[in-house]
Amino acid sequence: MVGTINPVVHGGRRRHYLTALATHGLGLVLSTAATGAALGLGGRIAADGRGRYAVLALLAAWGGLAELGLVPMPRPQSRWQVPGRWRRLTPWQTSFLYGLGLGPGVTVRIATPAFYVLLLGVALLGSIPTAAALFVVYAMGRWLAVLLFAIGPSQPDRSISAALVRASRWQPAARVAIGLVLALCAGIFLALLRSGA
Repeated sequence: MVGTINPVVHGGRRRHYLTALATHGLGLVLSTAATGAALGLGGRIAADGRGRYAVLALLAAWGGLAELGLVPMPRPQSRWQVPGRWRRLTPWQTSFLYGLGLGPGVTVRIATPAFYVLLLGVALLGSIPTAAALFVVYAMGRWLAVLLFAIGPSQPDRSISAALVRASRWQPAARVAIGLVLALCAGIFLALLRSGA
């Protein structure tokens, strides 16, 4: 997917790959906002007052511990593949469809337990605008990663595979950071539960 946005695919034409990058971001935002809003609506329908903070705290704590590798967390995943016909479209159309189709994150391999916390957490919050906004923030994080690869690494070896290998070196630190953020979220939800909010 990143390969369709990389400058090499566009023959070094900056305008073309920036257009592909922008349409990918647009697809991400549209699909994740819709997914977040749908989850928020579902949560609003099923909301149970303070009980949701207890569930959110437990979910965040469990996700944090799983992220740190201390406990297992089941991760159901889709094995969906993008249709091959997408490759015959223009690069900006392909980028947009990648953003739209893969943006919500539920149709791809899920690499982190934090996604499940986000997915269930926004539903439990029961707020359509908040859920949509949180999913858009998630989309922007994913888009930023694509942006970094689209712009290309600054090292002499500009291959995508080499850049992915370099980026993977940060994965252990990222897992610890995510685990700590989830622990903080668990504490916040416990505080909300105790305060009677």
